[in-house]
Amino acid sequence: MRITKILTGVIIFVAFIYACDDANQIDPANIYGEWKIDSVYSYQNGFDMMKHGNDNWPTYEYFNSGKISEKNYGVNKEFLFDIVSEDSMIYKNPDETLMGGYKILKLEKNELVLKKMITPIFKSTDKEIYEIRFFSKK
Repeated sequence: MRITKILTGVIIFVAFIYACDDANQIDPANIYGEWKIDSVYSYQNGFDMMKHGNDNWPTYEYFNSGKISEKNYGVNKEFLFDIVSEDSMIYKNPDETLMGGYKILKLEKNELVLKKMITPIFKSTDKEIYEIRFFSKK
């Protein structure tokens, strides 16, 4: 009886660990489509601010060719993207030079959350500056 309870507990624990591991995996195909920014959270050394989106913010359309189209005020900018790991994406210029990178905090069918570390203007080891962008599928 005691062994049965222990084995049942171990099986439940292992199943829980596998379920948590699968929840953290992203499906890169979910990125394809047009996204609008809902809000942006900014953090700078203990000071933070949340800005909510409006119709003046750009939209981003991700294509399976690795291209992004940024649309704002009738102007389209095109550049490239690559999901380089389970939680990281980079943006590149059309000539393949690196523009920057984002940590993918969440990527689901209709929800995208990206975090970008920002380099301080004045170099220092004790500064933490980042921005988190919250998107929804358009």
